[in-house]
Amino acid sequence: MVKENPEDESRSPEITDTLYSETFCNQSRAEYWLEDNSISKTPDNDDVCNAIAKIGNIMVMQWARQQGFLWDEETCESAAGNGQLEMLQWLRENGCPWDVDTCARAVEGGHFKILKWAHENGCDWNEWTCAGAAKNGHLDILQWLREKSCPWNEWTSCFAASNGHLQF
Repeated sequence: MVKENPEDESRSPEITDTLYSETFCNQSRAEYWLEDNSISKTPDNDDVCNAIAKIGNIMVMQWARQQGFLWDEETCESAAGNGQLEMLQWLRENGCPWDVDTCARAVEGGHFKILKWAHENGCDWNEWTCAGAAKNGHLDILQWLREKSCPWNEWTSCFAASNGHLQF
């Protein structure tokens, strides 16, 4: 198994690690990978689309959708949280739903460009978006969020303090 970035331990699901390998060079290998890893080929399995969104492979996502794999709000969250702007844009262009957690995941990963794009394109946010910026030390993002009237609450200060980000 070859990871694109072997030191990135934030990608915990085995499915994602395997997707980073050369397994998905073409559609037949994608089918083989699913069978070899006992991944259900039933349309109610959204884990496949979520994992593909994390790595940003649009060609494989197109294949998965043609095969009937489901997606949901978590698919957009997966793309946003892993810095996959082109994937997120493709998902939205093709009708994948999103919610406030898309912005929250973008912020937690420090993906400012994704956060801006999502907000400019109608993705809602809530107080957890500010809390995620504070928790992860993204002062520039937090300041921008507040300028844009993103709500916040006591958790923003709590997360900042508990993680040593007292400059907030």
